[in-house]
Amino acid sequence: MCSVDLSPLLKLGIVSRTPPHIPEVNIPEEIVLQLASGLRVEINRGFTVLRDIASGRDLNKFLWWKC
Repeated sequence: MCSVDLSPLLKLGIVSRTPPHIPEVNIPEEIVLQLASGLRVEINRGFTVLRDIASGRDLNKFLWWKC
């Protein structure tokens, strides 16, 4: 275990114990809901393609994945 005495650095002002100011960010709920909806559509589309490949409905993609 390593312990360091920061008191000399505090006296010189190199290290401060005050946390930095982090600005508050407000994101409108509508934008978040639209993003989540779009992401859901794209994920479902990907699952549909994977299901078609696995079931053999899209033979070209199935063979492409096999090779």
